[in-house]
Amino acid sequence: MFTASLFESLHTGDDGVWRNTRLNRNYIVNALGGKEWKMGKQKHNILSVSLRCTLQGGERYIPADEAASIATRYLVYDNTQAYRAQLSPEFFSHLTISYKINRNRLTHEFSLKMENITGTEEFGGIFYNYRNERPEIFMGAVSIPHISYIIIKDTQNELQKILFIE
Repeated sequence: MFTASLFESLHTGDDGVWRNTRLNRNYIVNALGGKEWKMGKQKHNILSVSLRCTLQGGERYIPADEAASIATRYLVYDNTQAYRAQLSPEFFSHLTISYKINRNRLTHEFSLKMENITGTEEFGGIFYNYRNERPEIFMGAVSIPHISYIIIKDTQNELQKILFIE
């Protein structure tokens, strides 16, 4: 599956001037693919692997007023430039591997989802660096694993989740 969106997120203040919002990344492109294999003696169980890749415009932010920040020795934002500045585009991927054990009226599913397997750094904010005596942008990469176990019971053709552990 492939999706793409082009957009502009703006707001207007009391002065009637249109300005960017924090969410105005301008575009986002997603690609999702996966494969399932039937497993087990009777081919009732399913092993699946899926990958989602995303490319999106960079995050917008309010830059620091460098001169005022240095003079006061703490972070001062330049609100006159709010959300004009934009970081570089971001590319990240998520990988999911799951295994379903299908029994008569009962399904067990084990899954592992790794978010941000590409290790893309994301905007963490602006802070005043006392060593360098100037404001700096903080970028950080977080890869998050999700491990889950689900039991689903089929009662009179109605699926019912009876256990979910993450």
